[in-house]
Amino acid sequence: MQFLVTAAVFLLSSLTATAAPSAAPLGRSEVLESRQTTCNPAPTPEQLIDNINGWQVDINNVNSFLNAFPTINNTLDLQNGAVTALINASNEPTRLAFLAQQCGACGSTACDAQFQGAVSALMDMFPKVPTDLSNIANLMNVQGNVDEINQVRCCVVLPSAQTLFTKTVASLKVTGVTTFVRLANACAAIRC
Repeated sequence: MQFLVTAAVFLLSSLTATAAPSAAPLGRSEVLESRQTTCNPAPTPEQLIDNINGWQVDINNVNSFLNAFPTINNTLDLQNGAVTALINASNEPTRLAFLAQQCGACGSTACDAQFQGAVSALMDMFPKVPTDLSNIANLMNVQGNVDEINQVRCCVVLPSAQTLFTKTVASLKVTGVTTFVRLANACAAIRC
C-alpha cells in the first residue's frame, strides 16, 4: 500500500510540475515573439467538453470518498478509498493546465480577473489535497486530514473549478456540458 501511495504522489508531483507556469521573466526576444502571436488556437468543443466532464468525474469520485468517510469502519477500505481519491485528485492539475490555456485562446473572453484568480487559487491548493489524501492512505492524522481537505475543497477548489468551467464554456460558446460542480456533503457545515 505504501508503494501505491508513493507512486501516486510521484505521479502528482510530475503532473503539477508540468502544469505550473514558469515564473521566469521573459527575455527581449520572447516579449517580441509574444507580440507577434495573436492568440492560441481554441480547443474544439469536444476537447473542452471532455476536459470538463473528466474533471467533474474526478471531483465526484473524491466527493464519494469524503461522503463515505464517516461510515468507513476498517483500515483497508479507508486506505483503498484514499488511494482512489488520490488518483482522481492527481488528474486535476492537467485538467487545470488545459483550461488555463483558454485565457489566450482565439475568440475566448474568459481571461478576466475572476478567471485568473480561480487559476491561481487552484494552482496554490492542488498540492494540499493530494498530500492530505496520501497521509490518510498512510493512516496519519486521518480525521485532521479529512477536515483539511473538506475545508480547502469546499472553500477554494470546488468554487474555483466552477468559475473556470462557467467562464470557459460561456466565452467559447460551447453547449452540452454541465458547469455546476457538486459539493461534498461536508460543505454544508463548513464556513469559508
